[in-house]
Amino acid sequence: IAVLLSLAERDGLAEDIADQMAAPGLWLLPAVALVLTLAIRRGLRPLDTLSRQVHRLDIHRDTALQAPPHEEFKDMVRSIDTLIGRYNAALTRERQLASQVAHELRTPLASLAVNAAALRGELSVMDREQATRRVAEDAARAGAVMADLLALARTSRTELAESAQPT
Repeated sequence: IAVLLSLAERDGLAEDIADQMAAPGLWLLPAVALVLTLAIRRGLRPLDTLSRQVHRLDIHRDTALQAPPHEEFKDMVRSIDTLIGRYNAALTRERQLASQVAHELRTPLASLAVNAAALRGELSVMDREQATRRVAEDAARAGAVMADLLALARTSRTELAESAQPT
């Protein structure tokens, strides 16, 4: 307890105490910052590894991600794997649909070509009427396939717009 000290002596003592308290903190602050930086970097290493895996991911192959041993990442990895599976299933369905559409269009278009070629040649009136009728039927059949495709495309766009939700 300092009694009857001058203001200059008290200010000097206060400054000395403040220096003794603050100096070790100022010296330790960079060391603590360095240790925290290294600890955070080490803690985020599994997330960085997973991030690199996702970046290198080829969704056209059925390769599963390797989840880090931390429980927090397993749900995310499972969700990404599910998304990849759904994407590959959609691609498979799209390829099958394209194949079916090509098959459905190939028959009426081939028949159209054959009947159009026949109409160019010498035909009797009855054969010409029959070929003309077949051309009209095949054109209607090809048009029906195209109408179905357009309806499917419109339905898919509507479903996508309706199911879209902000996340």
